[in-house]
Amino acid sequence: MEEKLEAYRRRKRRVEAVKGFTDKLVKMVSFQQVRVDSPEKAEDQAPDAEVKNENEEEDSKDVPDEVSVTSETSDMALGAPKRTAFTYFVYVLYFLLWVTCYAIAIELQFGVVFFLFSALAAVYLNTRTRPKQPGEVSAYSVFNKDCHAIDGTLKAEQFEAELRYAAMK
Repeated sequence: MEEKLEAYRRRKRRVEAVKGFTDKLVKMVSFQQVRVDSPEKAEDQAPDAEVKNENEEEDSKDVPDEVSVTSETSDMALGAPKRTAFTYFVYVLYFLLWVTCYAIAIELQFGVVFFLFSALAAVYLNTRTRPKQPGEVSAYSVFNKDCHAIDGTLKAEQFEAELRYAAMK
């Protein structure tokens, strides 16, 4: 029985070690926003959870039935962390690593192939995988309330008007 228990513990330790290694590797290599949590932030989060539980019933009464769709929502308004100097430093390191690999690929006469695969990887990694936040305006105006378009998008009427006025000049 002791041997089985010891074998089980070894297996669990090995699984935890592999999982810890893969987590560290993913955090080190991922292109997601680098987050550095300060001890003050961790202390501030604990009391907030208690306050939220106490005021949860009051908040549920004050919630409006409709969510207004405005173009004022941005990534910063949705809770995206601010980028620090450390974040930019990590991005520079990623870029230098890519340039080094690209130079090696050029020496091996696979520069174009490396560049194309890098471009495909960048497109894949920069597509959003998280669900749309409540109140966030969709890029496709038909999914927004009253077909509200995002500011700066070209509408058919605007395009036609620009074509007409361009012909008059």
